[in-house]
Amino acid sequence: MGFKVNYHPELIAFLGVLFLSTMPISVSANIPQPKDPIGDILQAQAPLPAPVPIEPEPPVESKPNQKDVNCMAEAVYFESKNEPIKGQKAVAHVILNRTKNPKFPSTICKVINQKNDSGCQFSYKCENKSLRPKNLEDYETAKEVATEVLNGENDITRGAIYFHNNTVKPAWAKLSKLTMIIGNHKFYKG
Repeated sequence: MGFKVNYHPELIAFLGVLFLSTMPISVSANIPQPKDPIGDILQAQAPLPAPVPIEPEPPVESKPNQKDVNCMAEAVYFESKNEPIKGQKAVAHVILNRTKNPKFPSTICKVINQKNDSGCQFSYKCENKSLRPKNLEDYETAKEVATEVLNGENDITRGAIYFHNNTVKPAWAKLSKLTMIIGNHKFYKG
C-alpha cells in the first residue's frame, strides 16, 4: 500500500520565499540597496515640536434672560414670599416646568400671564392690586430664587406643574397626582 503526495507549485514557491526571507542577507558592494524615498523625506525634515496639550473649553455660563428672572421673581414674591426658600423654589420650578409642557406657553412670562376659564393661572394677576413689591428684601430673595432655578437647579417638585395654597381645594387637585407639600402649598403633576 502506497502513499501519494500531491505537490502544489504555488505552495512550494511560497515556502521557498518564506524560507529565504528568514535568512540573513550579506550586502555585497556590487548590489545597490533600494532607496526609501519616504524615509529620506522624513529624515530631511526638522523634528516635530512637542505636542501642545489641548485644554477643554471652560463651560459657558449662560445667564438667564433678565425678563424671565423678573417675571418669575414677581410670581414667586406674590405667590410664596411667606414660604421657606424651599417653598419659593418649588413655586419657581412649577413655572419652569410649565414652559416645558405642551399644555402651557413656552416662556416664563407667558406662563405667568396665562388666563384660564376662571381668570388667571396665578391668582395675584387677577386681584387688580399693585404689582410693585412692598418688601424689597423679600423681592430680592425672590429674584435670587428665580435666578437659581433658571440657572438649572434640580427640580425639587418631581415635575409638578400645579400648586395651590392649603386654604383652597380646587377641583383639579382631585384629578392630579400630589408630589409634595411644602409649607402652606401642595404641588401636583398633571
